[in-house]
Amino acid sequence: MKHFFKVLLILFYCNANLKANSNNNFTEGYIISLNGDTTKGFLLSQESRNASAKCIFRPTADSESKIYKPGEISGYRYLNGKYYISKEINIDSTTKKVVFLEFLIKGMANVYYYMDNEEHYYIEKFPNGLLELTEKQVTYFKDGHSYISSPKYKGKLMYELQDCPGISNEIQNTRLTHKSLIKLTKDYHEKVCNSGSCIIYEKVNTSVIVKFGVLMGFSKNQYNFGRQLISNYGNIYQIGAALKISNFLMFNRHISLKANFSFEKDSKSYTLSSTYNSVYPPPDRTSQNCFFGNIKVIV
Repeated sequence: MKHFFKVLLILFYCNANLKANSNNNFTEGYIISLNGDTTKGFLLSQESRNASAKCIFRPTADSESKIYKPGEISGYRYLNGKYYISKEINIDSTTKKVVFLEFLIKGMANVYYYMDNEEHYYIEKFPNGLLELTEKQVTYFKDGHSYISSPKYKGKLMYELQDCPGISNEIQNTRLTHKSLIKLTKDYHEKVCNSGSCIIYEKVNTSVIVKFGVLMGFSKNQYNFGRQLISNYGNIYQIGAALKISNFLMFNRHISLKANFSFEKDSKSYTLSSTYNSVYPPPDRTSQNCFFGNIKVIV
C-alpha cells in the first residue's frame, strides 16, 4: 500500500507540471481593436471551442494576461496562423450571438468556421451576408419507415456561387471540411476575380499536440458476475494515466488518438487494463469514436 501511494503522488506531480506547461503555451500574434488598430504581442494557443469564446492576450511574454470577449475587439490572429474575427451569428430563429469565427479564406466569397457542441461552417458573399452551410440532421417517419434528411449545403453553395456556372461540378464533390471548402472558394475566386488573389488563413503545418492526464478512483464494492452477484465491500484503489495525441495526421486535423492505462488493486489481486481509441467528428456529427482495442491483465 505504501508503494501504491508513492506512485499516485508521482503521477499527480507529473500531471501538475504538464498542465502548467500547457497553460503557458503563448505564441506570437496580434489583436485588432474595433477601430482597426493592431497591437502585437502573444496569444494563448487554444482549441477551436475556447478560441471562439475568448481571446487571451499578453503585450509581452512575461506580462499579465488580458481576456477579450467577442465584440470587444474586431479580431485576433496568430503569427502566420489562424485568424479569428468577431461576427454575429444566429443560434436559432430568435437568438443571435457574437462569437469569434475562425476566418478560413478571404476572397470573392469568405468562409468561416465555428465550434461549440458541434461544427459550423459559414459562407459570406456580398450582398447576401453570412449564411450557415451546416445544419442538423432531421429524422422523420413516413409509411412506417424512418428517414434522415439529406444535407442542403450543396444547394446553398450553388445559390451563393451561381455567378460561376463552371464550378457546379466541384460543388457536388465538396465536403464540409476546412480543406474542401478552402479549395472550392479559392477556385471560385480565381475564376471570377482578375484583380488579386484570395488570402488563406488556415495554417498548413500544425504541430503534433500531446496531452497527459491522471486517472484515479476508489470503490467500496467488489463484484463477481457469475451465477449470482457477490459483493464483499472490499476497498478497491485505482490509478492510471491518459494520453491524447492530436494533429498527427496531416490529411485530417480532427482525428486524435486516445490511450488510457489503469492499475487497480484490491485485497486479493492487481488488475492492469488499457484501452485505445481514435476520436474524430465527421461532417454531419459532433464526434465519433472508433474502438481499436482493450487489454486487461489480472495478476
